[in-house]
This record gives sequence, C-alpha cells and structure tokens, in this order.
Amino acid sequence: MKERKAIIVFLAGAFLVGYVIFSITLFKEAFQIVANPDLTPNLVFMNITSALTGLVGGIVATAFGVQVPKSAPPKGVNIPISRRQLKMQSLGTYSSPAKEDKQKELFGSIYAWAYILIGLASVVIWAFLSTKTENVPQNVANMGTTFLGMAIAIVGAWLRPTG
Repeated sequence: MKERKAIIVFLAGAFLVGYVIFSITLFKEAFQIVANPDLTPNLVFMNITSALTGLVGGIVATAFGVQVPKSAPPKGVNIPISRRQLKMQSLGTYSSPAKEDKQKELFGSIYAWAYILIGLASVVIWAFLSTKTENVPQNVANMGTTFLGMAIAIVGAWLRPTG
C-alpha cells in the first residue's frame, strides 16, 4: 500500500512539474511563432502539453469533487473546519506524501494555484495573441479551452451543496 501511495504522489508531482515547465515553454514558443510565422510548433511538445493540461486538471477536479461528510466524525477523527480546507487536503493527499492535514492543505493549495494561474495565463495569452494574428498556435488554444472546460467542472464541484 505504501508503494502505491508513493507512485501516485510521484506521478501527481511529476505531472504538475511537467505541466508548469511545458506550459511556460509553450507560451514562449507561441510568442516566437507569432513573431516569426515561418516557425512551426513542435507537435510532440504540443501533445505532451495538452495531455498534462488534462491530467493536472483532472486531478484538481477530482479532488474538488470530494464531499463534506454529512454525519459527525468518529471520535478522534479530525475533520477540517471548512469546505476549502477539506478540498485542499483532498488535493494534497493526491499530490504529497504529507501526513499532517496542514501540509496536505499547503500542497493542495500549491497544486490548485499552479493549475489555475497557468490556465488563466493560457486563456489571456490565447486572447492576446488572437488580437495580433489569426494564426495563433493551436496548442495555446487547446490549453485555454481545456482549462475553461475543466474550470466549469471544478467550480461546479466547489459550489455543490454539502448538506
């Protein structure tokens, strides 16, 4: 069981690090392509970035779908005091080896904020580049639309009634 958890934490962390690195590089490449239309996007790179966008978004959406327990917790079980804490701790459980709730919450927050900030950046860059040219690299549009689609699921899970 410990091996399984270690593998999940390793993969979730690797996905997030890859997502951040590939996204930043993708944004840089997009600006270069707009500045020099003779350049072409790297298709392998584009596919990896698209896959990581979906993977990280799926992890965030899954964690945000966790429901607050309806009944009182068993004696000695620590239930977070807020929905936000529960969802961040749930996400932290996927993405970190932490055992303490505060550490899980921190890792969950880092994971969620990284996804949200890069997702919003992809939408802004997509919109900005669209004002400069009709030939915005498709991978930027893919990231933006994937983020927007996942954001709908994440916000829906966040706002779902708890009682």
